[in-house]
Amino acid sequence: MRDLLTTERIRSYLAANDGDASAALRLYDWNVDAAGAVLVTSGTVEVIVRNAMDAGLVAWARGRSQGP
Repeated sequence: MRDLLTTERIRSYLAANDGDASAALRLYDWNVDAAGAVLVTSGTVEVIVRNAMDAGLVAWARGRSQGP
């Protein structure tokens, strides 16, 4: 896998692991997993917020269309 990553991509992982390529790749893999978990969570939050906003806007619009 190391051969498929650019020097720029892996540089900070190598620096964080004192040049140990094996440890750097483990850290890179961990980062990929962590980023994936964040995306799943943020996607779920986005759906919940969007649905709540939709419900609120629908209620607001219905109230406006009925008038005083």
